[in-house]
Amino acid sequence: MPSTGASHTFYFVPQSQGATTHDEYMYIDDHWELIGTTTIDLSDYALKSEIVTYSLSMSGPTITLSPSSGTASTITLPIYDGTVV
Repeated sequence: MPSTGASHTFYFVPQSQGATTHDEYMYIDDHWELIGTTTIDLSDYALKSEIVTYSLSMSGPTITLSPSSGTASTITLPIYDGTVV
């Protein structure tokens, strides 16, 4: 790190040689402050293979949502006076 930094500027420092994650620093009140990291944890996000897509069809007074893949259930919604209930 340089001895001083520019105000309102983030500095990204690799956590190790060849790393894809960085520590984020700002120079505040004459010293370096660690603001955070660029590490992202996506473990709680759904995988593309886990997401169900549906196709929509209308027949008479109902709307039917049918899964395009996977084991999800078909959803049928009645329509009354133009409103899905």
